[in-house]
Amino acid sequence: KECSEEYSCSLGRWNCENCKYNVCPKCRPPFSPLFLIDGEIEDSKGHPLFWTEDSTGYQNEQFDCMKCKKQYECSAGRWGCRLCKYDVCKFCINAPNVFIRCKNSHALEWTYSPESEDKTTYTCAACKAKKE
Repeated sequence: KECSEEYSCSLGRWNCENCKYNVCPKCRPPFSPLFLIDGEIEDSKGHPLFWTEDSTGYQNEQFDCMKCKKQYECSAGRWGCRLCKYDVCKFCINAPNVFIRCKNSHALEWTYSPESEDKTTYTCAACKAKKE
């Protein structure tokens, strides 16, 4: 799916409250590293993890999260390596030991909350940057 710039806050986003910087869950943010898990930016074999909702090659269209060991529908999305079938759910990526940073190096937090009572949508900085 091609992402758009404007999203409903209820769908979730990576947010830096200090910078008012938002990134949708489908975008690979235009900064590096993408994220850290237990100090790593990759799976156990050194492959980078990417956001996906694809179920190709998954039995019953479900995946097991390598962190929390729970099973989820592939359509819910996950950070994963297709080569290794190493998958991490979006809830574990929001764990305290995971850091996604904005352009000013602030740690982003996963949130479903609106920016304010009258602002229930947000602009994805990564989508906007791709179009410019």
